[in-house]
Amino acid sequence: MNSKRALCLVISALSLSWAAVAPLNFPVGGHTNYGDWSGAVQVSECAWKPGDTVSVNMTLKVTEQHMQNLHFPNDQCMSTIVTPT
Repeated sequence: MNSKRALCLVISALSLSWAAVAPLNFPVGGHTNYGDWSGAVQVSECAWKPGDTVSVNMTLKVTEQHMQNLHFPNDQCMSTIVTPT
């Protein structure tokens, strides 16, 4: 293997390892019948391999109209007991 090719492989490997430690952040959003919604997503690392632990954090912002139109089942259909799984 010539030295230029070896250097390119080393630089590529280093750049991949540096990218793996940086978090990945991106905005999300859309529209529903009740108005616009938005949010943000953060993933602990922008690259991973099988078996890695990945943390995902997200923020969801909805309008008051969204909240007013949420329908929950009435009390007769809901259990008041929380069962751990």
